[in-house]
Amino acid sequence: MVWGAFCGNGRSRLLVISDNLNAAAYRNQVLAQEAVLFMAAHALKCICWFEFNQVKTFAIDELPVGFVCSSYGQLMVNPSNLALRVHAVDWCHVLLVIGLMPDNITFTNTYRKNTTVMWDQASDFDGLSGYKISWSPDDGTKNEASSQRSSNITNLNPGVTYTVTVTAIIDANSGNKQIGASAKVTTIQTLTGSCLAPVLCGRQHYFAECVGGACRCIYKKYRNSDGNCHEVDELIPTSFNVSKVLSWSAEFAWTVSEYVTQAPNSTIQYSVTVSLNAQLISTSDTSTVNGLTAGQSYSATIVTTLQQDGKQQIITSTEKASFSTNKIGNNMTCKSGDGCSDGNAYCNITDPERCRCNQGYFWSGNPLLCKPGTST
Repeated sequence: MVWGAFCGNGRSRLLVISDNLNAAAYRNQVLAQEAVLFMAAHALKCICWFEFNQVKTFAIDELPVGFVCSSYGQLMVNPSNLALRVHAVDWCHVLLVIGLMPDNITFTNTYRKNTTVMWDQASDFDGLSGYKISWSPDDGTKNEASSQRSSNITNLNPGVTYTVTVTAIIDANSGNKQIGASAKVTTIQTLTGSCLAPVLCGRQHYFAECVGGACRCIYKKYRNSDGNCHEVDELIPTSFNVSKVLSWSAEFAWTVSEYVTQAPNSTIQYSVTVSLNAQLISTSDTSTVNGLTAGQSYSATIVTTLQQDGKQQIITSTEKASFSTNKIGNNMTCKSGDGCSDGNAYCNITDPERCRCNQGYFWSGNPLLCKPGTST
């Protein structure tokens, strides 16, 4: 039995690149476990062949031409990290390089359209010329310098699981060989998109969570038309004020944040609530509130109602607007409870419903004023 190996220097993280020459008969066979054990010296100065318990050492350029690999074996060097198969060949043309397979591939800063892949590399082998980063299913590629240990991948699609391969490109004595390792990463899903495992919605960065199989904004957040979750407090209008007051109605105005835009399949509605002595009197979904009583003092607030993704959120502003409705003039139509502008008048609730002078007073002058005495 013939065993072949590079001389080792105690390192266990080794890498093998092997030409598959004229191996049609054994092309798909994984070599038996006990046959070939490869090890390497950092300087790559010698190659050892173990033949019937005898060690024969050759310089790399002294490898005998026509040397026959007469047995088959599977690589034993760091088997958990090596998936490379070495096939039987008519002669052995093998290059081993210490620690060049990218190791410990991880990902950070993974968002909807980008991620950063990181890897370890134990060797400072001079023959390492750089790295090729590739990913599928988009079939994207980019190159990084040999000194790099990370790479930012952009223009990805949200909610997709990618296989990212980090390939070391080796020049020295190898005919520009390449060896790589792969890992999977899943980009963050967009709002309303499917979030079945392993897809995530990005709670920390995007403030979204998986609800009913779809990505939704967490509590106290809302989905804006820009596709992101915003603070619901952003929906609260500012500069709320009374713009016009009449006897039975009042008009209001407010300012909505420039960042508030209505997303698809959602509604944002503003309502003005008017109360008298903390009791609700009237609510309007427009800027005008009707049904008020003349001559009364009121307090108004504005409420935002958000209907989105099957849920309702109500946000009430802490900003209030106080106002008093106009009183009714003498001999003008009034309703029950209305105040009359003349302190000596009242709202007569029988026909005609008008502000009339109190008993002992009479109308006089222009405008009409209630004066004491009787008219003549």
